[in-house]
Amino acid sequence: TAWPPTTAWSPAAPVWRNVFKGDENVDAEKLALIVAFIRKSLRSLDRMPDEEIAGGRVKFGNPGSEKALVAEDSRLLNEPFKEEPKVEEAGGVQTA
Repeated sequence: TAWPPTTAWSPAAPVWRNVFKGDENVDAEKLALIVAFIRKSLRSLDRMPDEEIAGGRVKFGNPGSEKALVAEDSRLLNEPFKEEPKVEEAGGVQTA
């Protein structure tokens, strides 16, 4: 795994940078656990009525509850990598 996570869309990048202070030797499982917990929490908040959130009736679970999910192999793990198409930006500079 390449560190730091460099893709702009990666939710792991800001967690790695801000929680783990950009440590290149970060435990990837711990990083994945926190990211999975954040995703689960955001989904839960998204489903809650605004009144419950405004009234402070929000409870967060235990990040450890995501261990089984993090231990699973990704469905995409065994799929071949696909090269992303080149995108031409202003000035003729090509980026991936």
